[in-house]
Amino acid sequence: MTDREKRALKCVNYLLDHFVYKIPVEPYKIAKAYNIKMCSASYYAEQGMERDALFAIWGNSDGSAMSYGKQHVINYNNAMPYNRQRFTIAEELMHILLGHTQDKRFSLFSQDYSPEVYNEYEHEAKTAAGLLLMPLPVFFRNRLRTLEEISSACMISGACAFVTAQYIAQNETELRELTTHKYIHCDSFPQMGKFRALDIWPDADAMGY
Repeated sequence: MTDREKRALKCVNYLLDHFVYKIPVEPYKIAKAYNIKMCSASYYAEQGMERDALFAIWGNSDGSAMSYGKQHVINYNNAMPYNRQRFTIAEELMHILLGHTQDKRFSLFSQDYSPEVYNEYEHEAKTAAGLLLMPLPVFFRNRLRTLEEISSACMISGACAFVTAQYIAQNETELRELTTHKYIHCDSFPQMGKFRALDIWPDADAMGY
C-alpha cells in the first residue's frame, strides 16, 4: 500500500468508527452528517437542464462532486440502479473528504491536472468507497461466504465486491494491521449479530488514530 492509500484507509476507518454500526452502510447519511448537499439528476431536470448537457458537465452519467470553500455538493444520477447510486455517492464523498475537490487544478468544468493525477484520485476514491461499503470486518469474518452473499448484504454490485475483494487480498496484511473498526451489526446475517471481525485486533490508541 502507498502512503496515499494508507491515508485513504485512515479516512475510511474514521467514517466506520463514527458513523457505521451495521450494514448496509448508508453513504447518503454520512454525506448529510457533513452537510454535503445532495443533488440528483432529476433535481437538475426540474431546473430545466437537459440530461445530455448535465452528463457532459459531469464528464460521465453517474455523478460528480464539487467544492466551493467549505460548501460541498455531490451530484448523482438517480436513474441508475440503486446499488450503483450508492457507490457513486460513496465515491464522490471520498473525493471530497480526501481533498481532491479542493485541488486548485480541479474544476467541474475544467480539470487541469495530468492523467496520472486524475487516475490517482480515481483509484483512491473508488478503493475507499469499496472499503466503506464492504467493510473489512464483514469481509474477514465472512470469508467462507460467497461474494454474491456479501454483495447482497452490503447492497453493492458484484463487480464492486469482486474488485474490493481483490484489493483486500493483495493488501490483506497491512489492511488487518491498519483497520481500526472492530464491530458491525449484520442484519442480513442475523445469526451472527454484533461480532468481532477478527480474533486479534490492533490497539487503535497505540496506532495513534
